[in-house]
Amino acid sequence: MYYLELIQKFWSFNQKARLNTTAVAMYLYLLKLANDNGGYEVSITDSTIADALSLTRKTVKPTKDKLRALGLLQFENKRGHPCSYRLLLDYAIPVSESATIQNTTSNRKPIEAMVDHKVIRLSDNDIGDIAVQNVEEPSVCFNSGSYPSWEEFIQYARTLEAYDVTLDSEIRNKYLLWLENDWKNAAGRPITNWRSSLKSTLPYMKTQVTNTSPLSMEYISKIKRPKTS
Repeated sequence: MYYLELIQKFWSFNQKARLNTTAVAMYLYLLKLANDNGGYEVSITDSTIADALSLTRKTVKPTKDKLRALGLLQFENKRGHPCSYRLLLDYAIPVSESATIQNTTSNRKPIEAMVDHKVIRLSDNDIGDIAVQNVEEPSVCFNSGSYPSWEEFIQYARTLEAYDVTLDSEIRNKYLLWLENDWKNAAGRPITNWRSSLKSTLPYMKTQVTNTSPLSMEYISKIKRPKTS
């Protein structure tokens, strides 16, 4: 999962979790440091975090404990060494509790409703039926048969302008990630058009690979000896 996707997922998470500004700042700071390291791990002292975010060291500890309790990261403290953090990718986005409809008992008096200037008596069963009809919404089903096999996925990727053979490993990781997540993106939304999603993601893959690739010898200038008189 890439840096921008993790930020997007975190914002979706925080819409439900409602973290305070200190927790948000610390998570995004650790995420940036890990991304700068080319992965999901970073080692840093509490005092460095405190200085960077204008916090006290006493604030850092409970904040990182809270982030760990929410499943956003793991960390390990070693005496005399910086704290080692690992950003987690598979944390769940909280789901708000849906309203439930409860059936009322039959000991209540019928409710009278005015319709066209006529009084109509409604029983509890009538009210329950009306309530259910009002809240039911058509569900959207996604046919798993519309999603590609690995062969179809990679064959389509190779037709795209941004494709390069060095991206095969990243493309496979993206395919396995979407497959594991039941074809949902980082925000938890269903991927309805996998071709369009792959096409828009490919340039980010290319940038990521370029930034993490070792320098080639052709880019290293030759050292010229100084001329002697």
